[in-house]
Amino acid sequence: MKKFLIFLIFIFPFIAFAYEKDKLSRLKVIGICQKCDLKEVNLKNINLSKSDIKGANLEKSKLENINFENSNLMEVNLSKSFILNTNFKKVNLQDSNLKKTLIQNVNFKGANLKGAIFEEVVLKGVIFKGVNLMGANLSDVDLTNVELTGANLKKANLKLINLEGKKVQSVNFEGANLKGANLKGTEFINVNFKNANLEGVVFTDASLIGLNLYKSNLLGANLEGANLEGVNLKNSNLEDANLIDVNFKDANLTGATLTNAMIDGMILCRTDTSEGKINSGC
Repeated sequence: MKKFLIFLIFIFPFIAFAYEKDKLSRLKVIGICQKCDLKEVNLKNINLSKSDIKGANLEKSKLENINFENSNLMEVNLSKSFILNTNFKKVNLQDSNLKKTLIQNVNFKGANLKGAIFEEVVLKGVIFKGVNLMGANLSDVDLTNVELTGANLKKANLKLINLEGKKVQSVNFEGANLKGANLKGTEFINVNFKNANLEGVVFTDASLIGLNLYKSNLLGANLEGANLEGVNLKNSNLEDANLIDVNFKDANLTGATLTNAMIDGMILCRTDTSEGKINSGC
């Protein structure tokens, strides 16, 4: 019996290796490997379009020049991985884990990333154009090298993100948490911040012309020198905010709270407030 146990201890790693190698071969041949354990796998120059690896474990893997277009990667674990020059167009990555992953030159256009975890990721040359990131976690992520046009970030966790100096167009931030984010000098075009948490956000010298910030929370935010011409801030919270030299021309501040806000140099022209329209700055 003792000899048999020694034999099993010796042979088991080889059996396990053969088993995992078989699953990898299966993935490459038929494109299906649901819930497979492919931890630390190294894949390069492979076409895996329309594959199904839902729930698979690819932790600490290296994926380079892989085509995953139209594939099902729902609930996949890609944490602590390296993903380079890879195509994730129209991929389903809902509820996937990409925490602490390096993602470089990757196209996610049209992908479903709802509920995905991107905490502490490094994003370089990444395309999130038209991506569904509803409820995703991108806290403390630098997004300055990411294409976000048309992305849906509704109710996403975006605490401490960095978008400084970037042009952000047609993005939905409704109900998202951007507490402490760096949006200094950022130009926002056709962006929705309705019900967003913008507490402590740095908006200095940013352009938010015509945006919807209805019922948004701007407690303690720094908007010094920002252009908020034509914005909707109805019922929003601007308590303790820095509004020095902010342009509120044609803006709607009806029902907004400005308690203890710094308002030196604030421009009010055809501005709607709870006290009526103010034209002092025209």
